[in-house]
Amino acid sequence: MLVRHDPRTQLTANLCRIILISLAAAVGGVVLFAIVVSARVGPPWADDITLLLIAIVLTSMMNMSLALLNMLLAVCGLPWAYGTTILIAFFVLVEWMLLPLDGNIQRYVCFFWYPISFDWNIILVQQLLPFIGYCIVMILTIVTVFEHRDRLEI
Repeated sequence: MLVRHDPRTQLTANLCRIILISLAAAVGGVVLFAIVVSARVGPPWADDITLLLIAIVLTSMMNMSLALLNMLLAVCGLPWAYGTTILIAFFVLVEWMLLPLDGNIQRYVCFFWYPISFDWNIILVQQLLPFIGYCIVMILTIVTVFEHRDRLEI
């Protein structure tokens, strides 16, 4: 029995999966890092816990920003594997090419990749709020492209 369903449910499910996978990857990576460092150096101090939490937040923001950009490419018709390859190559090359330049050009291009500060107030205002704005713009763009793209295949 075939049942018709709204294709927007797939879009919503993919957005939820992006958030969960980005957070899980960030937490897993930082926990693994903390285990390796504590085995070599010793147990973390209270200041180290704050640094690990900041690393989780920044890593999940980086993961989600790339995943949303990749989802936009996928909605436009580019397969996930190609989009991922293009994005990884782009950011590796951009970081390498912009390294000799003075100033914060690297930070602006790869905005969510670098910590601005280790102070939660500065991270909230200068990085987390712009990231939320970025997510809103990207989700609205993805939804707009999704609704205006024909998804029929031969």
